[in-house]
Amino acid sequence: GFGYVDAQNRPIIPSRYLWAGDFHEGRAEVETPTGMGLIDREGRYVIAPEYEIVEYEPATSRIYVRRDGLWALFDYAGRQLTDFAEAVKPEV
Repeated sequence: GFGYVDAQNRPIIPSRYLWAGDFHEGRAEVETPTGMGLIDREGRYVIAPEYEIVEYEPATSRIYVRRDGLWALFDYAGRQLTDFAEAVKPEV
């Protein structure tokens, strides 16, 4: 599994993820058997790992989350800002 280590290669967050992205602005996207989520630097879930896709954009602190093919917008603290809909995530 994937986890996180510090600069001295000491485990900080245990290897418990199927996939783990890099940290940006204190947040990292992770994947578990139950879905994708977002964690903070302590390994606490900001967004529970229950979604198809979780995309964090550090420049805006916006988090786009997809469930059942529909997107919703969340804030940095993990609060859902919009309902799930087809056109929430902008095309880049």
